[in-house]
Amino acid sequence: MSAKHRVSVDADLSDIMPRFIEIRHEELGQIQEALAQGDAARVTFLGHRLKGSGGAYGLDELTRFGAEIEVFARAGDLKAAAG
Repeated sequence: MSAKHRVSVDADLSDIMPRFIEIRHEELGQIQEALAQGDAARVTFLGHRLKGSGGAYGLDELTRFGAEIEVFARAGDLKAAAG
């Protein structure tokens, strides 16, 4: 979860991106917390939310990342979901 990615964002979205990124960081913290608690259902939900957020804003890497978390957590593989 420490890898950095550079993305281009439509100029119309530039004003909301700082808050968008802040919320995603909060969600990553929630995922880490749920992983530590072994809460696969919560990890699945949060992965799904990341996937949807990425899709809504055209952030393909975030969509892929969220989808992987969701799939692994749904299968009960929290180690793989943690990356």
